[in-house]
Amino acid sequence: MALSFGFALKTVLSSSNPLEPETVDIAGALGRVLACPVTAIRDDPYFDRSAMDGYALRSGDIDADGSNLNVVCSIFAGDPLPQFELVKGEAARIMTGAPVPNGADAVQIVENTISKPGSKTVQILRPVSPGANIRKRGEIARVDDVIVEAGSVVDEERSAVIVSAGYTHVNVFRRPSVRVLATGDELVEPGVPLASGQLYESNRTLIAALCKQAGAIVSVGNIVPDDPRALAEAIEASIDFDVLVLSGGVSVGDKDMVAGVLENQGVTIQFHGVSIQPGKPLLFGKRGQGIVFGLPGNPVSAAVTAKLFLVPALLRLQGIEDPLPPVLRMPVRASLHPGGQRLFLAPAAVECVNGHFEVAKISTQGSADAVHHARRNAFLVRPANAPAANSGDGVSVIMDSLRTGGNIADYLDF
Repeated sequence: MALSFGFALKTVLSSSNPLEPETVDIAGALGRVLACPVTAIRDDPYFDRSAMDGYALRSGDIDADGSNLNVVCSIFAGDPLPQFELVKGEAARIMTGAPVPNGADAVQIVENTISKPGSKTVQILRPVSPGANIRKRGEIARVDDVIVEAGSVVDEERSAVIVSAGYTHVNVFRRPSVRVLATGDELVEPGVPLASGQLYESNRTLIAALCKQAGAIVSVGNIVPDDPRALAEAIEASIDFDVLVLSGGVSVGDKDMVAGVLENQGVTIQFHGVSIQPGKPLLFGKRGQGIVFGLPGNPVSAAVTAKLFLVPALLRLQGIEDPLPPVLRMPVRASLHPGGQRLFLAPAAVECVNGHFEVAKISTQGSADAVHHARRNAFLVRPANAPAANSGDGVSVIMDSLRTGGNIADYLDF
């Protein structure tokens, strides 16, 4: 019996445990997931520093109508902390990022001062509060504070935070290795003249691209004929990969032999069949620590199941806690027919109209129409036996372009 969409997803994710950590340099960590938190090596800031260009001073020296102060020095960003203390009636010209001298408790911005070129005095035009325009030592982080949490994706801003704390390397979860195979006597490599009944094989290109975009290390194998021995040899040669993905041979035809050969090769089938359209023949199994996907050979079905099952598994292997795309609710642009016997993942286009999102189902020539399916940016979810929907009714949408942040509980409702 075919599993529900949500339960099949839950099965895949529960079998996809994060891989072991490894240490990489910061450049190599971009897009990777931290296996442990990054903590502050020192206080941030490491010293009291000026937040503005102006004058470091003692706030109590400034009268309500302003005061004149003697300028004893100029301090620039990168200068060492001055080895003196400001006393009553003194100020220091100071630049943004420069260390604040002892004795000063505020910085008055240069716009609130008057100073003639070459003068050793400055007129402070208005009072300033204690602590004004000073970044106090440790106000951002103290030693051993967590500055980037475990499970975070190292993006451009987090990588800058990590480097600014003094790190050159971090611990991240290992990227999964993926082997991609396609099966079918009717398939030939692109560029070869087609004989009658033959098709150019495209699923490996699609699957490999999705896997690479998801951060995996991908190896693409040759087309495997519909022969049990050849299929067994190809599977056995892929044993060292974290993930094996096959397309084709998982339906109920006379030459659909992938499930049986996988079992003979020691793969435990977790499920074979999901109550969705397209993608019903999807197969998922385990062999040792590795996981195996058998995707339908139909290009549209392969794309749908790869995006909604394979990609979340790859992200979970890399430590992403919530690897599912979010399920959103929005109005549908045109009316929809009642749902069928299976959950239907219709190709859809989400657009922003007058500041609000709405979704429209894309018309296609069926599940073989990869051309029109490729124009989608979302899946419009039509549960089994759903009532007809009118224009403007709220419907569930899975955003194709948003990979993470979805809750498995939302999928269990389907």
